[in-house]
Amino acid sequence: MKPRAKHSGAELQAEERKVAATTPPQDAYTTFKTELAAHVKEPEYRERVKVTLRDIIRQSGFNSLNSYTVDFKTGSSLEVIMANGEFDYTQAVDLGDTSALLAKVA
Repeated sequence: MKPRAKHSGAELQAEERKVAATTPPQDAYTTFKTELAAHVKEPEYRERVKVTLRDIIRQSGFNSLNSYTVDFKTGSSLEVIMANGEFDYTQAVDLGDTSALLAKVA
């Protein structure tokens, strides 16, 4: 049996802060939609969104009429399932910390 790694109190506190700072995907998406709607007519804002998406997405492709897969440059992927024209969060995987993405387009 492999020995368990020991973590200092400071390391554990840092990890707890990191987890607490992680934006849940549904909240991040709601914020993104609101911000996008508020600034959609601003060419500079739209360009920042496009650049940000190019920075994080490697490729995307359709699986069916109601789903597609997004492959991120980090190596992870997400199957997006649409329900009545909206993203279905009940079937989504955790995207992790999305605050960096929101900071780029805000």
